[in-house]
Amino acid sequence: MSEEPEAFGPYLIHEELGVGGMAQVHRAEVIGIEGFKRSVALKRMLEH
Repeated sequence: MSEEPEAFGPYLIHEELGVGGMAQVHRAEVIGIEGFKRSVALKRMLEH
C-alpha cells in the first residue's frame, strides 16, 4: 500500500474493507499509552 494512513482521532486508518448504505468499515490501528498499538475494525457512519 503506497498511501499514508489517515488520522481519525486516536486511529490511523489504513484501508477500506467495505461500504454499505449507512457506513464504511476500515482496517485501522489505535495507538495507546507508551506506543501500544492494536489493530481494529473502525466503522464510520456516512453523512446523508
